[in-house]
Amino acid sequence: MATLPRCLRTGIEWHDMALDKTMQNSAVESLDARFRDEGSNERLLSSHGEARQKIRARCNNYNHHQ
Repeated sequence: MATLPRCLRTGIEWHDMALDKTMQNSAVESLDARFRDEGSNERLLSSHGEARQKIRARCNNYNHHQ
């Protein structure tokens, strides 16, 4: 995982989220739920590459056009 070495390099503290405490990161849980809900309304994807492409496009739209 690239996150832990980066935290060590930059001095950012790393804290694991407790497995039974998903609300500790409610923003990520909310995003995951929206992706699941919206994704279930789309057609099935043919490959991981197609999924990555659609997720990148969705993130770009969300981050730059809303």
